[in-house]
Amino acid sequence: MIATTKIFGAIAILLLLSLVDTSSAQESGVPPEAYPQGDLGDPENFLFEVNAYRLKYAKENNIPFMNKLTWNQSLAYNAGSISTDFSVRRIGVRYAHMTDYRDVEKRIERRLRDFKMIAVTAHPFDQYKDSSGDELELLIPFQSQIGCIERSRAERSLLCLLGPSDIFWTPLVNRDYRRGNPGTRCEPGFENENGLCATVKKTKSLRPTPAPVSPDLRSHEAQHPANFDLDSVATSKFSGCFFVITTIFVWFK
Repeated sequence: MIATTKIFGAIAILLLLSLVDTSSAQESGVPPEAYPQGDLGDPENFLFEVNAYRLKYAKENNIPFMNKLTWNQSLAYNAGSISTDFSVRRIGVRYAHMTDYRDVEKRIERRLRDFKMIAVTAHPFDQYKDSSGDELELLIPFQSQIGCIERSRAERSLLCLLGPSDIFWTPLVNRDYRRGNPGTRCEPGFENENGLCATVKKTKSLRPTPAPVSPDLRSHEAQHPANFDLDSVATSKFSGCFFVITTIFVWFK
């Protein structure tokens, strides 16, 4: 009986350590490495390409308040419990159905062309404001967070939730905004980061922030967020493992 109790205690400690590691990935604003990639593509590369297109779109339309999107794992979890479009609207965020994480730039441009063509004879804005513009949702300036989940048995396999805004906005219709250079009119709590409005970090890293690197060229170090202290993470994991091994040894001694 005592031996069984000790085994369960060791398992509980291991689970706690894994939870701490997961929370660190969530706070970094980058999709966790454990997130399914499979045939759907790479969510981290997807996020990089979306932000690159948001910056391009902000420059083309002189949008000075385009936010940078970061990954929010809570939104991804919420997406997993969504069953209908109505249930998305009830939680006060926008959503987008997508096929996968690949070729997002091409799909955004295709959606923009379709929107412009339909706008000649119809009013797609009225339709999308109460539902979803799918890839167009990735260009709404007010959004700063995104989380996606794979949906089985669905033609468009990904459901992404975007927040914090529940407003559909596009410069193709909303033309009365104050124009300016990208990143020059960020909301409180955001700061200009190479043309996009990024959330102000509460604690600044003592290490210099490296220049943005394309995912195709990034080194092993560049796969981690700029403010992610690799030395402290390695030390923490070593200390955690040493603690677990020592504890188990003492219990079974």
